[in-house]
Amino acid sequence: MANSIINTVASYLSSLAATNEICVAFGSTFTEGSNLFMYSEPYDTDDMITLIPYGGSPPDRDGQKYSSNMQIRAKCSSRKTVMTTQQSMINKLHMNQLGGLGQMMSNNSVPISLEDTEAGEMKIAVTSYRIKYIKI
Repeated sequence: MANSIINTVASYLSSLAATNEICVAFGSTFTEGSNLFMYSEPYDTDDMITLIPYGGSPPDRDGQKYSSNMQIRAKCSSRKTVMTTQQSMINKLHMNQLGGLGQMMSNNSVPISLEDTEAGEMKIAVTSYRIKYIKI
């Protein structure tokens, strides 16, 4: 289940216009394999977003309604960029219906800042989401 919904979220982010609040905060549009990754991220890329799925609750009894969980991880050289990008994602993705394919709900009202990596050069922040959707 996570594969299909994570692809939907990646497609949604990739299709955002450069003027979208999230792209403006990040300073760029998103391109899979360049600055948008699923499951894991390369070590040698600096400014990026990574979509990381994790287990959700079991399907409803009828087997048609699912709940997936996803963490969105932002890694940038600027703390302001990483936090602004994550807050913009919360603002735009919370209660977003992903074109009718699911309902995203943020578990966080503000991004969670993690420890710096790579000798303090890279800043990381995460937000977690729950996604409810109907199996087609």
